[in-house]
Amino acid sequence: HLNKEHYDLEKKALKKLGLPDDAWYVTLHVREPGYRGETRKNTTEGHRNANPLDYVDACKAITRAGGWVFRMGDPSMTTLPEMPQVIDYAHREDIRSDLMDIFLGATCRFLIGTASGYLDVPGYFGVPIIFTNCSLSSPYFIMTENDLYLPRLLKRKESDKYLSLEEYMSPPLSMLNDHFIEVEGLYWEENTSEE
Repeated sequence: HLNKEHYDLEKKALKKLGLPDDAWYVTLHVREPGYRGETRKNTTEGHRNANPLDYVDACKAITRAGGWVFRMGDPSMTTLPEMPQVIDYAHREDIRSDLMDIFLGATCRFLIGTASGYLDVPGYFGVPIIFTNCSLSSPYFIMTENDLYLPRLLKRKESDKYLSLEEYMSPPLSMLNDHFIEVEGLYWEENTSEE
């Protein structure tokens, strides 16, 4: 739980950003290379990375429904296009802090996220998660009944056929990283913006 002092402090910060007292919001975290000096060329975590621009339609759907979106992350991430009621928090040094990271994760209506450390923060507070673009099925087993899981589908290069659900959900394929996905002759299809 958040203590009252921290809650009140961060609520004041949201008011300064123009959010009404009764505003509801969603956090969005799409992992990209950059946080630990990783680049698109040297990453070994491609199976965890996704394109944040594929989530613009989701942001627009949330704001059309009356919500706000806080795009979480750090300044190494791709800048989102300007949209009403979307705060590219990753690039807002004036408000970004460890405490605000936790506050937003704890008080958002839900998180749309990919396989990253931030995915855990809302979960610690019982906030529902929409887990997208994951090429591993093992994280599915830590989700709750309030979460949604939208995996990337894996295909075999030789036949261009999808793995069966049993193959996808079973070891060792359920726990592969970039190297072993390549060794196994597989590739993934990222979730579409429509999905």
